[in-house]
Amino acid sequence: MKGKHNIDEIVAKYADNIFGFCINRLNNIDDAQDLSQEILLEIVRCLPKSDIKDMNAWIWKIAHNRYAMHFKRKSRHTVISFDDGCSGIIESLADDRAFFREIDEDNSDEIEIKAVFSAVHSLAQLHRDILVDYYVNELSYSEIANKHKLTMNTVKTRLFYGKQKLKERWQTMMSETRIYEKLNWDFTYNGYVSPERYSYLTRQICMAIAQAAYDKPLTPTEISIATGIPCMYIEDEVMQLLEAGALIETDGKYATNFVIHPFELTQSIRDLEYNTISNSNLDEIVKALDKYDAQIRDIGFIGNDRPKNELRWLLVQLLIPKIQRKASELCALKSTYNVPPPKDGGYTLICANEYEEGRYEYSCGNHYGTSSDGERIINYYWSGAKYYSQEINGYLWRTLGNGEFVENIPLSRDVDKSVISDEVLAGGIKYNLIEKAADGSYKWTFMFFSDEQMKKLDALIEQIANEISDLPNTWAKAIGEIDKMYIKSTPKRLHNYIGFGMSYSRAIVCELFVRDGTLARPDSEYFSKSIVVVRK
Repeated sequence: MKGKHNIDEIVAKYADNIFGFCINRLNNIDDAQDLSQEILLEIVRCLPKSDIKDMNAWIWKIAHNRYAMHFKRKSRHTVISFDDGCSGIIESLADDRAFFREIDEDNSDEIEIKAVFSAVHSLAQLHRDILVDYYVNELSYSEIANKHKLTMNTVKTRLFYGKQKLKERWQTMMSETRIYEKLNWDFTYNGYVSPERYSYLTRQICMAIAQAAYDKPLTPTEISIATGIPCMYIEDEVMQLLEAGALIETDGKYATNFVIHPFELTQSIRDLEYNTISNSNLDEIVKALDKYDAQIRDIGFIGNDRPKNELRWLLVQLLIPKIQRKASELCALKSTYNVPPPKDGGYTLICANEYEEGRYEYSCGNHYGTSSDGERIINYYWSGAKYYSQEINGYLWRTLGNGEFVENIPLSRDVDKSVISDEVLAGGIKYNLIEKAADGSYKWTFMFFSDEQMKKLDALIEQIANEISDLPNTWAKAIGEIDKMYIKSTPKRLHNYIGFGMSYSRAIVCELFVRDGTLARPDSEYFSKSIVVVRK
């Protein structure tokens, strides 16, 4: 299959093994890094043009060939016989003109051609003239020597070093034309989406295309110029992005079809939310929860005997969105979240948030695990990424998300060892999700709700929210300001996608409550007191 391969995925798949191949043979980290990069560059250069039946065999054939060339060059470097003392360097210079010729033949890749010749003109004249004569005018070594009145050895030396400088300058210019160095985005959808469905969006090339076409529609050539990515790759990716609804097309131009929030925007919004909430009367929440504490416990869920500061990790999460909703109703928003459903009836990609270190400190969420028949659902909550553990999440996903386990899990604190393995038991103990009782039995540490119990709790939380009056009034003004910030930073075609309100408020309130003792503080590396399981 020719020219239909995903270069990013292939490079990512083989990069580590290629480096291992090189280090085992060269026993030198610097040399191994150089050779592995040379092998990967050759793969990237040849892949679009090659008819490959066995990818693995093709990759390792290139690796062995490049290693053989490297070994041959190293061997020649030990022989010094020319009067200028540089025969090893001279003899290692490959006598080929493919670098210029192949680029010149690919007329669609205009940005690459411009970068190459810009790099040529950036070189010093003593290297530039010889490179042009050799690669473009295709003169022989002797012809170049006669033309510039130089020795053959000097021509070869200058050609070698000029070629190395050209590659460095060309690569630098290609990278400088891009609009990014590395993009870090997380994506939001209007519902749960399996990671596999939109996994291609996490590739740098797709994110670069989306960012380039965000402010206004662009042609593939214009996207190529903006990103520095060859046009042929742009054209391939655009089709997939179109099919998924991540791009829209109008008159041969493509525009991003989801909102992109730069880190500076989310930071400003988070700061506004934090200042608003920290200056609010949060005692309203504490007093209201105290008032309804007995009624909440009377629902009868497993864990209803928990201390207030543990139980409220769940209650605060459920209450804050209802307060936000009241606040939104009090302010006249200029935009309303109204995203049309996708053509295939699936989920719509809403936005991409650029993140940096600490970006997730003020976020909360919940995860779902579904049985094999799709009838039973485990919904487990987590509060505040500051206390979020990817290891705990992975454990819950492997256990609670496992169909057989979901079907057999009892609404009880008792761990049924007949439906879990020793490995699952050990993991639960490690992550503080299972504890050993005095009688030798094992108990789950998190709270259990049936679906009916959770519905009763939600009704009580709605009643509590209706009795809270000061906070909605205070937060309404902030929500209006946030909406204006979103509108200002979002292209008009995407204004229907705006409607996020105070998206960090749950985690901010939780953090403030941890500081004053309203919520239990993390007692170990793996904080499990905020984990709640709901079984449908």
